[in-house]
Amino acid sequence: MDEPAGEQLRELGRRDAEHALGLAVRALVHELRNAINPMPMQLAVLRKAVTRGRDLQEVLDGLDQSILRARETLHTASRLADEFAPPDADDS
Repeated sequence: MDEPAGEQLRELGRRDAEHALGLAVRALVHELRNAINPMPMQLAVLRKAVTRGRDLQEVLDGLDQSILRARETLHTASRLADEFAPPDADDS
C-alpha cells in the first residue's frame, strides 16, 4: 500500500473513532438530562410538602431515584471513557 492510501485509511479510522466518541458523549448527555430533569420539580414538591407539614417520604424516594439514576449514568460513562482512554497512573 502506498503512503497516501495508508494515510487516508488512518485518517478515516480517526474520523470514525471521533464520530463514535461523539455519539457516546451525546448519549451520555441525554441520559444525564433524563436523570436530572425531574429534580427541580421534585424539590419544588418537597418544599411545598414541607410548608404544609405533609409526609415527605414519597417525594424523597423520587429524588433518591433520580440521584441513583444519575450516579449509574456517570458510572457507565466512566467505564466507557476508560475503554476509549484508560486512565494514566498519574490520574489516580
